[in-house]
Amino acid sequence: MGFLNGDKEDKKKKNLIPIVYAEDCSRKAHCPVVDICPVGAITQKPGEPPEVDGTLCNRCGDCLTACENYVFDFQEISLDLGDLEL
Repeated sequence: MGFLNGDKEDKKKKNLIPIVYAEDCSRKAHCPVVDICPVGAITQKPGEPPEVDGTLCNRCGDCLTACENYVFDFQEISLDLGDLEL
């Protein structure tokens, strides 16, 4: 079970994008969080910090609680189309 649950929370999830604070990652050999992601959204190239594919991520939050260095997070995005001219 992830950190965001329920119908009300599902709407919030759509406005979140996953981010990785790569500079804080100390697991460049192998990140154990790669194996924890239930949808395979987290990948890692040898010698590099992990990356999250936002198109695959289901925003469950398992990475947030599994990472000992707290390098995973979600950032809320909003689109203000008030000044958009068509």
